[in-house]
Amino acid sequence: QSRLQMKWQSAHVESHASPAPRSSHTVTHNASRSIAYVFGGEDAPRHTFDTTLYAFSTTRDAAEPSWISHDDTNARVAPLVLAHTMAPTTCNSQLWLFGGRKDGGAMHDGHDINDLYVFDEGAVVWKKAEVGGSEESKPCPRSYHAMTSTAHQLFIFGGCKPRDRLNDLYAFDIREST
Repeated sequence: QSRLQMKWQSAHVESHASPAPRSSHTVTHNASRSIAYVFGGEDAPRHTFDTTLYAFSTTRDAAEPSWISHDDTNARVAPLVLAHTMAPTTCNSQLWLFGGRKDGGAMHDGHDINDLYVFDEGAVVWKKAEVGGSEESKPCPRSYHAMTSTAHQLFIFGGCKPRDRLNDLYAFDIREST
């Protein structure tokens, strides 16, 4: 058997804008912009605490790599969530956030959501997406699901409802908002 010989290296950067310690958050990379984003999560079990989107350049030639924070405290659009998903769409430099658990609810009484938010990387602003279609055609509220994207589509699979696991797959075309 052949084995790959690889190693991890620390990418830690000292910065006043570094994210606080957390779990149940997302880390998303937008390859077209060479930026990694950290959002949401909990700082203690089931305690959501942060609506700041943190950005880090992933280019090796960055003169002084550092975190940049996009604070949403004044606009109050970004959701205070944990166990959500986030994925980029490369056609328009947007990050899409779906679902998760709001208000720090425990698994048995949590407040899962099926809201869809978009962060415009150029304008540096969050918006709650207007989603067409009937309620029956939309994914049910969920947390701990998985999401990936193509240039124009988001795909969501599985996750948790308060007392159940899911194995459904949904597609969302950002050009049609359906």
